[in-house]
Amino acid sequence: MRRPRLIILALAVLFGPGSAIVYAEREEEFLQGLRARGLLELAGIHAESLLAKGALSPTEVVDVQLQLHLTRRDQALASGDPARMQKSLEQLVGFIRSHPDDPRAESARLESVSLRAMLARLRAQRSGTPDVVPWQSVRDLKTALSDILTVSTRFARDYETQRREYAKLVRAIHRQQVLGKKYGALIGRRRVLERKLRRYREKAAQADFLAADLQRQMAYLFPASHPTRREQLREAAEAFAAYYDKYKNFLLVAYLGRAIEVECLLLLSDYGEARERTEAALLELKNSPLARHEKARQTVRDAGGQLTYLRARIENEDKHYDRAHRIAQEGLQAFAEHEGIQLEYGIAQIHKDKKTQGIVRIVQAARHGGTYVSRALDALATLNESDLGKAEKITDPIRIQIAQRLYQSERYAQVVQFLESRITRLSSEDSLLLSAYSILADALLRTDRRDQAVAVLERFADRFPKQPHGQSALQRAIAIQMSLAESTPPQDTAWENLRRLLGAYAKLYPTDPWIHLARGDLQYGQRQYRAAIEHYQAIGKKTGQYGDARIKLGDAG
Repeated sequence: MRRPRLIILALAVLFGPGSAIVYAEREEEFLQGLRARGLLELAGIHAESLLAKGALSPTEVVDVQLQLHLTRRDQALASGDPARMQKSLEQLVGFIRSHPDDPRAESARLESVSLRAMLARLRAQRSGTPDVVPWQSVRDLKTALSDILTVSTRFARDYETQRREYAKLVRAIHRQQVLGKKYGALIGRRRVLERKLRRYREKAAQADFLAADLQRQMAYLFPASHPTRREQLREAAEAFAAYYDKYKNFLLVAYLGRAIEVECLLLLSDYGEARERTEAALLELKNSPLARHEKARQTVRDAGGQLTYLRARIENEDKHYDRAHRIAQEGLQAFAEHEGIQLEYGIAQIHKDKKTQGIVRIVQAARHGGTYVSRALDALATLNESDLGKAEKITDPIRIQIAQRLYQSERYAQVVQFLESRITRLSSEDSLLLSAYSILADALLRTDRRDQAVAVLERFADRFPKQPHGQSALQRAIAIQMSLAESTPPQDTAWENLRRLLGAYAKLYPTDPWIHLARGDLQYGQRQYRAAIEHYQAIGKKTGQYGDARIKLGDAG
């Protein structure tokens, strides 16, 4: 059937005459094009319109249904909403169950696995404590891995069937040539089979890559100290090695698999094997027949740049800084725009008496964000405040993220050094500022400077008095001041500061029952039990503080 001309004209105007879009004759390919361009709302409206008209053939209905499900999947991923992602996953699973013997169901299964894996990672990130294994996410990834292995087996079987048919056809063509007969129809058939073989191989490669990557993702669900993490990383490295060996002569994307394998080996500190694999892949890429095609030029360049970056990174992590400096310097001659190589060059420079130049490069990588920002921040976190002062201005978000790295590595004194003198001048967005004040207060507490922690939290509350995290900061300041009043001489000053904080809280949040709980604790701590009882009794049954108040009321009574 024909597409509405208005949609075609709108797209033509949107993308202009230089657009790479090729309008397909099939609705499925047209919808794929819309999704590829990020026009998800338009794709969804068009697919729903086609299905509502009822003018599609049964085969076209299934094609469009799948594209509609994939469009909703893309929209759910863009939203980052776990509920929408879960609903989209259920729709894809329903499509698969409704078409058990349809090859398109395998494509849907492939897409559902990616969605299931992303949902599992998102749930793990939101589970809270990094030292606890999110077992539900582990089970979800294991289910996804089982699904993808089923798909991979199916694609491999289909590919083998097509390959045997292709071999028979080639022999038939050869016989016709020997006999001198016409064989034009056979040549046409061969081209069709060649396209099928290429498609099946690409789908099989996609499934195999996803299976290997699921094993890598599973490793990240376990804390760094957990023994299963190393086992899972080793399995992932072996899976990517098998992927590379299987596809390197057919698909350039195999070199991406080798790069991820090397990253797994780096996490295992297996520098010797990582070095050997990277050097071999660079040589094989250089000599690969696939690299000679004009259309492959950019892919080859991307793969070469990434492998060169990893080659320099291996030497930096293995503390061979002279070697890393040389590799990165040579790499920049071929891949000057590669941010990863620039970063590794900077890391090598700070270890070769070129600290200022190196810091500038690392800060640039951190400011650009993207793939290498985490490694750049880790490198900056190894430096002290005076060294960082030699570089160009560090933005507030970068400074806060460096402090987070220092806090995670339990370098609390450095967190204080890095943030304390600048905390009132930071101008980042609220969520980052909340993190900065929070980790500074924690670092001060862990270095036994409770009075300064109270001052930091009070400053934050003053800065955001009408926002929930400002209120939480003031509550926390009051709780710390309470502990100071109960344990630190001179008692009178500590109690007076506590009364001042409670007065400020009552003025800002006069209807919050929490103030009664805090004031009850104040009176209780000063052994004024009757006054404490009055405050505890003032807390209503429907408030979140009622349970605590009942317990303390019993103690006070």
